[in-house]
Amino acid sequence: MDRISRIFSGGRVPHSFLITGEEGAEKEAFALRLARALICEGEHPPCGVCAACRKAEHPDLIHALQPAVMDAAKNKIGVVRDMIADTHILPNDGHRKVYVVQDASRLTVDQQNVLLATIEEPPKHVCFIFTVNHASDLLPTVVSRCTQIKLSGHGVDLACIDQARSILLPLSKRDELGVLSACMALEKCDRAELRDILESCRTLLRDGALRTLPPLISGEPAPVFTYAEFVSCCDAIDRAADGIIRNLGVAIILGGLCARLTCAISAEEEQ
Repeated sequence: MDRISRIFSGGRVPHSFLITGEEGAEKEAFALRLARALICEGEHPPCGVCAACRKAEHPDLIHALQPAVMDAAKNKIGVVRDMIADTHILPNDGHRKVYVVQDASRLTVDQQNVLLATIEEPPKHVCFIFTVNHASDLLPTVVSRCTQIKLSGHGVDLACIDQARSILLPLSKRDELGVLSACMALEKCDRAELRDILESCRTLLRDGALRTLPPLISGEPAPVFTYAEFVSCCDAIDRAADGIIRNLGVAIILGGLCARLTCAISAEEEQ
């Protein structure tokens, strides 16, 4: 499956993306391709043939907070507020407006703080795409509100998102054996890979993406976690992440994760 197609396969498109990668990872090129896919009107975005894709300059694809504009502005915060105000204006041509902020690391702490509420809950017709070399270049509060896509010199790696889904989908179905199988399949990962997978799990849980993932059985709606289950699952993920920091073995970390996740869903059923 095409990497960008994976983003659309879940049925619910995230509202904010953070694309990270070293110099030479083609972050900007991927950001623009993703932006084109988000405004595409075809069946398989970016289709390249619809009216939106054929436009060289699309009015709903906005290169926001560009360095020249920011440098010339006397009121740096005002420029950010102007962009936020613009998000409330409906798209010109299509169903969505996409704001691309390249090299977002140049934004000051105050500018990032002004953006927080809008990034977390933008208007339904708005998506943001930020690019930076490292996630640590931005405030943790900004990073936590975005779906992170890590790039390398060889392209984007979205495998951790798929692996996170492989855990959360059976979990949402209260399928304890499925959760166990998904965790066991990750035992060959190193700690860095597991850390990324756990972060993807946290992102999917936080965004409620499981509510709109395709059902496992045709005609059956995907179940929603209760609040108690959500809190317990997040705690299980946090404990696993703490195990990585303490250099525990991957197998031990995954064993604990599986036990806590299955306990979270079984405890709710017993009540």
